[in-house]
Amino acid sequence: MLAAAKAKNLKVCVGHQYRTYRSPQTMKHLIDTGAIGNIMRVLWTWVEFRPESYYARDIWRGTWRHAGGGVLMNQTSHDLDLICWLIGEPAQVSALIGNQAHNSVEVEDVVCANVQFANGAFGSIQLTINQPRGYSIRQIAGDNGIIMVPDVQSLTGDQDDPILLGTYPEALPALMTRTTGIAAQPQITWHPVELLKGPVGHAVLMNSFIDAICNGGEPIVSGESARPAVELINAIVLSAMRKKTVDLPVDGEEYDQLFEELSSGKAQVLRNVMP
Repeated sequence: MLAAAKAKNLKVCVGHQYRTYRSPQTMKHLIDTGAIGNIMRVLWTWVEFRPESYYARDIWRGTWRHAGGGVLMNQTSHDLDLICWLIGEPAQVSALIGNQAHNSVEVEDVVCANVQFANGAFGSIQLTINQPRGYSIRQIAGDNGIIMVPDVQSLTGDQDDPILLGTYPEALPALMTRTTGIAAQPQITWHPVELLKGPVGHAVLMNSFIDAICNGGEPIVSGESARPAVELINAIVLSAMRKKTVDLPVDGEEYDQLFEELSSGKAQVLRNVMP
């Protein structure tokens, strides 16, 4: 799609409206202005509940052929886009996926993934649709401070999530050499962060698309900027199903072969269906 658009001088905009929301915008501002320094570690969880009736109403959601995946592609592609947008492109993935609770579907309903990003940051991602919403966490730690969202509410909207910024007395490299106690803990000072103001949602994204078509430039979520999230999803599935660490960019032919196996039933995700 990207090659075709480039050849015809067309614009591609992807519907990742989460980038326009106040909470991610605020986190992005903190990162880009150096509030936490160089990113070292990421912890990101997404916890929601989807009963069997969710799949019974829309049968396509439960098949690899029609949905392209489960909790990764269907429910959390927006969050994975946020991770790539905030942290940078993923470089290596080691992951597990499974189906723990949904008898009627082929696709995964739980994911645990470890990611190394191109900038050197390490990330841990957990995603599930098997538990009621509550205490999903976003944590981005740098060498100067840490961003913390301890109880994410806006999994599917733009609610006022409490964002905390923790700062250290000095940058961590200096603290590593100057701290004398073998188990001494540098003090973290926590600051509540006011969310950025402004319009949010699909209209902002669509207006940026229209502006790019009419006046040049790129929309807020261009095709190129959205590609890393798809690569990350594919890498997680490939790592889990082939039981190996995957380097990015993903080998397209290898993933296409796996996807065909999943779609035809020759390969299946690990099942641990609850009684």
